[in-house]
Amino acid sequence: MPQLVAELDGLGIHFVHRRGTGPAPYPLVIMHGWPGSGFDMEKITPLLADPGGHGADPADAFDVVVPSPPPPFPDTDSRSGRIARESVRNTRPDCGRS
Repeated sequence: MPQLVAELDGLGIHFVHRRGTGPAPYPLVIMHGWPGSGFDMEKITPLLADPGGHGADPADAFDVVVPSPPPPFPDTDSRSGRIARESVRNTRPDCGRS
């Protein structure tokens, strides 16, 4: 899966992105929990992005984005909690959507 970085308030936010293969894929953002990473979604991402390749209807495809926001811990940057929320909104344009 393509791994990208979007800049948000001066911090780099890592995310993975897999474009859907259906006729009109709908954008879907999947957040992982802590402890965890975007790699926790590695098995389901192909199923969501390419349902036709897995025996389902291709019209059900998604453009899947899995951001890895920074953890909101006291010893991290004080912006990290807000950055985590904003990362969902701000990774979409980097994936070719407006």
